[in-house]
Amino acid sequence: MDSSRATTPFSITTSQINNGKGFWDYQLIEIFEKTAKIGEYKRNYSSHGAATFAPFKVGDQWYALFSKNYTQVHVMSLPDCTEICEVVDTDAKGCGFCPAEIYVPRYRLQKSSRIWNTKHERQEKEENGKKYVSYVPMPCEPYEEIDYVTWTEEEWNNKSELDDADREPELNEDGWTPPVGDRQWKYGAVSDWQYSPFAFAAGCYWGDDTSWKIQYIDLSKLAEGVATRDSRFGYLEVPQELKLRDCVRLYIDDDGSLERIYLTSETCYVVGNGKTVEQDYEDRKAAGEIKW
Repeated sequence: MDSSRATTPFSITTSQINNGKGFWDYQLIEIFEKTAKIGEYKRNYSSHGAATFAPFKVGDQWYALFSKNYTQVHVMSLPDCTEICEVVDTDAKGCGFCPAEIYVPRYRLQKSSRIWNTKHERQEKEENGKKYVSYVPMPCEPYEEIDYVTWTEEEWNNKSELDDADREPELNEDGWTPPVGDRQWKYGAVSDWQYSPFAFAAGCYWGDDTSWKIQYIDLSKLAEGVATRDSRFGYLEVPQELKLRDCVRLYIDDDGSLERIYLTSETCYVVGNGKTVEQDYEDRKAAGEIKW
């Protein structure tokens, strides 16, 4: 089971529905809160049911992204399993994008404080006839700076007891004031898991199913019953050996704001001209070299 789902109150089981000769199987996805079954839905495809159910939390309310139709994504509220809205594919072309994995990034914040008792004073100096500016540390009354340490899911899962020991400040006789010119950190409690206001889907486009591509899912307007998905980062292919969650790394600023991400993808190039395979195809098609 996905570790992010394992630490929520919700889990699922999947089973195959045989639709008879000449028809592909469907999947029955049953939803549980702890050990109690709370709902179910059918997915009109024979696979990827488990990987396309992703619980997440906004404030005190649980939701889940899920794919009951293999070309669509929807949002349900939990634990009542009520469908809220479809995640509208604003890039839809033809039959569109078929999700096979869904991932909602999450993280924990830990408030940290720095106590300083020096400030750098700007001083203009001259040496050998040349003027320059130097910033000299000068003693001052202790003052505090506050920011946030971010624990991503990967970091938290790899966290050891040594991390906690490393985070304990060494207090001086006068309390928590470091030596002049030095600084020390004090760490507060770690927050509960916080979910990003966006998610990602990996899957294929009709007629382009040789690899999984990545779509962005915007959940920022979910309170208004609106969610969308698009390919705002371009044509990104998931490396064959990686899961979608392994391709996403959050970058959270010191103030706790989440404005940037790192995405891992792979690109195939044509050796002879240095173009991507996709660009080479489009150029050859435009030149009339290929007709399909």
